[in-house]
Amino acid sequence: MMTRLIGLLAALAMIPLAGCSMKTDCEKAVVHIMMVVSGDSSVAPEQKKGLLTVKTRTIFLDQCYQAARPEEGIQCVFASTTLKQINACRSKMFNSQE
Repeated sequence: MMTRLIGLLAALAMIPLAGCSMKTDCEKAVVHIMMVVSGDSSVAPEQKKGLLTVKTRTIFLDQCYQAARPEEGIQCVFASTTLKQINACRSKMFNSQE
């Protein structure tokens, strides 16, 4: 009984650490998205203005936190150099929800 309790406590202690890692990945991904958008010449200035706001950043972070976020999806975002490529990563980020 004591061994099970210790195992349960150890597992519960790891939950916040796992959450921090994923949030860090999301924050890094959103920063990368913002950098790509700002440098992507195919994105219209009006669209850039709308995508590079604090409100949009918050929306992107919320979507990332709610996504399945498999490693493949995160790596797809980091490898992207255009908004079109980032949009193509969406299906990999949300593969278990859509």
